[in-house]
Amino acid sequence: ALAPLVVDALHKRGRTAALMLRGPGKGGLSALPSRINSDNPRCAIELHLNSGPPKATGSEGLVAEGAVRGRALAEKLQGALTTTLSLPDRGVKGRPSSERGGYFLHNTRCPACIVEVAFISNPADMAMATAKREELAAALADAIVESLK
Repeated sequence: ALAPLVVDALHKRGRTAALMLRGPGKGGLSALPSRINSDNPRCAIELHLNSGPPKATGSEGLVAEGAVRGRALAEKLQGALTTTLSLPDRGVKGRPSSERGGYFLHNTRCPACIVEVAFISNPADMAMATAKREELAAALADAIVESLK
């Protein structure tokens, strides 16, 4: 999994980072922003794998509509993704609270974004993301540190 590698890379860069999981016993999706907000972090990032038709490819970022600081964070991460994986840049897209990921994006107080690393439904995307997992974790950690300056 990529998230623990990003947390480790941030620790190696002298940064505090936490991994919060969703699922049974964690309060579900609606509890996540409150759990994050209670820690008062400088940013919150969800790492996802996109899904679509087998030929769909690329990386993208999702942010709350109008979220200037969230967009700046997502754009740094998007640059790290596309440079490291050499996948198409699907851009950073604003989301209303009613759309996929919107609850997290709109209810987390710190800059927040969702990073769609690659398409799980595309074998070539997944092969690239898997082969470059360590390099990608380091690039994402560097982008996070840079965005928090």
